[in-house]
Amino acid sequence: MKIIILVRILWTSGMQKIAIEETKTFMKMGYDVELVFLRIGKNKEDYSEILKDVNYRIMHEHNKSLTKYIWDYITGKFIPDRKGDSTVDFNFLHNYWKNLKDCKNCVLICHDQWAGLAGYYAKSILV
Repeated sequence: MKIIILVRILWTSGMQKIAIEETKTFMKMGYDVELVFLRIGKNKEDYSEILKDVNYRIMHEHNKSLTKYIWDYITGKFIPDRKGDSTVDFNFLHNYWKNLKDCKNCVLICHDQWAGLAGYYAKSILV
């Protein structure tokens, strides 16, 4: 069984630290676990030390999609202070399920409400 811990963005926040510690704990327990960040934020170096010895992957450096500006606008309407680097990239959330097509017996742990939306799309499409 493979465990995937999904986090929307790698930036300085307590939720990311919890996901990293959870990954380390599962690894110590002998599970095949991978920590996945959908996108990286401005402060990527802040966690370089605690990410040592952690099996993690960053899916995207930047959102190069033309729809980025739409997501930035929508995010700014609902949460004005999150416009910019912390924009919710709905295209990454909606398409994450494609990474799970070949993953049999996987457990997906979503670490925030937006990652949970990616999990919801994956479940509704793959199950």
